Amino acid sequence: MMNSTFKFVLIFGSAFALSACSTSTDGTSAAAINSGIPVSETSSSSVLGTSSVSISGTSSSSVTSQSVSSAVVYTESDENLVMTFSASGLVVTNDVNSCVTVDGNLATITCAGSYYMTGSSDDFQVLVNADTASKVYLYLNDLTLTSASDAPIYVQSADKVFFMLVDGTVNSLSDASSRNKTWSYTDESGEAKVDTTGAVIYAKKDITFKGNGALTVNANYNNGIHTTKDLKIKDVPTLVVSAENNAIKGKNSVEIEGGYFTITAGGDGIKSDEDEASDLLEGKGYIQINGVEFDIQSGDDGIAATNYLLIDDSVSTPLITIHASGDGLKVSDETGTVASTANLNAGVITIAAGSSADGIDVDSVLNLNGATIAVTSSYEGFEAALIHANGGVTSVYASDDGWNATKGSSSQGMGGSFLATGSGYPAIHVNGGYHYVKTGSGDTDGIDSNGDINISGGVIVIEAGGNIVDVGDNGSMYYTGGILMGFGSKNEGVPSGGVSVCAGGSSSGGMGGGRPSQTTTSGSFSAGMRVSALSGSTVLSTYTLTQSASQMIYIWTASATIYSGGTYTAGTEISFGYGEDGSLSNGTAVSTNSCSSGMM
Repeated sequence: MMNSTFKFVLIFGSAFALSACSTSTDGTSAAAINSGIPVSETSSSSVLGTSSVSISGTSSSSVTSQSVSSAVVYTESDENLVMTFSASGLVVTNDVNSCVTVDGNLATITCAGSYYMTGSSDDFQVLVNADTASKVYLYLNDLTLTSASDAPIYVQSADKVFFMLVDGTVNSLSDASSRNKTWSYTDESGEAKVDTTGAVIYAKKDITFKGNGALTVNANYNNGIHTTKDLKIKDVPTLVVSAENNAIKGKNSVEIEGGYFTITAGGDGIKSDEDEASDLLEGKGYIQINGVEFDIQSGDDGIAATNYLLIDDSVSTPLITIHASGDGLKVSDETGTVASTANLNAGVITIAAGSSADGIDVDSVLNLNGATIAVTSSYEGFEAALIHANGGVTSVYASDDGWNATKGSSSQGMGGSFLATGSGYPAIHVNGGYHYVKTGSGDTDGIDSNGDINISGGVIVIEAGGNIVDVGDNGSMYYTGGILMGFGSKNEGVPSGGVSVCAGGSSSGGMGGGRPSQTTTSGSFSAGMRVSALSGSTVLSTYTLTQSASQMIYIWTASATIYSGGTYTAGTEISFGYGEDGSLSNGTAVSTNSCSSGMM
């Protein structure tokens, strides 16, 4: 049923409160309901098409865990070039081509090839300065390396450098808390350069991490891992990165295909901030994440890209938890060169954003294509010029607007950097999935678009302290399928198409432009009340409110009867306490009236 119809549940009340975890009479976690965060989804015929998804950031029966597909091993051989660090210095063995030069506490690598690094030193530095055709493989084999004055590893010149984390090993890299040294060199184009290392691993070339070993990076000065080119992380490493500023940064791009990451950053957790127009037009400035597990604590944004962000399945399901003082996920091009885009295709993503920041903030296009997303705290939950809700299970708590389609071309005075390609923005398009929105009290909106709102499929549940739906003065709201069910203090969005039923307040008219004005009737719907919509004996929608509300709106393809209370026998129950199908007994019919938009 849900593939051809839409269920849009908007629920508004006057307050939002987190409670201790307890179980309600229908078996739903009260803490999960009150925070608006989905718990689990067990649908046999839902838009999602998955059987069990946990939103808490931990895996469940449908989450495919990571497995090692290839190994990086160290085998003793007289032919291996080995660099053994100790308190007394560095011993280099089997360097038959004189590829390693040692000068005090600096070791310079000048040739292509493999270098096996082991041992421990509290003041040594490795410089990679090979020709631009050289591929250099650094095998980290139980290596603990600190530089007391600079970066322990500096990649200045090579074609590519591979950091091979030998399986079963534990490695650690730390840098100094200040920099007094500058590096002068000539790059491949013949241009003279002066550089200061800005990270523990600091690179001017492409770098790739492979293997399934463990690496701890302690960045006492600035960034943890940083390249001005492309950064890739493959296989299933375990990385712990603590950084004064950004933890992991690839200016051109970041691709992460697997691994377990614990990130603590004073700045951004993961970042790609390409700002050259030519590079952006070639597709640089992106972050691509497949099948990883992240725990990110950041003083600014959790994950931030310039061009685009892609989160998708690989051989495993991405599990991402972000606690950010800034935005949780951000895609923004301040130069206005490209239309910044986020494609969230899969994974379980939990975000706690800063009090003045957004859960997900995208300049141009946000595509919710199948990920399971919980924004537990934010100023605005989702913000973009175009929001396409095509699938997945999402839940949002925002102190201001839940979903906000507001950005656009700066030439139009709307802020952001969206590249205008027509008149179809800002806009919200809901085509599928299950979506829950809850907002704080006051002048807040559950769904807010400065342009149009188009509903053709899916489910949205919104509990907000203010307005249910806000359509822009020059926008319209359209409905071609599904269900919308909402509760709040007022509603300014009634679509053309479908059958709209309102309750709890009388329509006063007089607004127009697709924006009805409705008076408030206090206490019409109370927290803890189950409200259901039925067609005959079929339960179209049922939900238990977590905060009081004065009005309700319900939209479906035909007229529905609204009931309060009663006993619901579960059919399909979605993660945030929303149900469909099943049966309802002993409910009390609610008096309803038709919804109208009036004239402004």
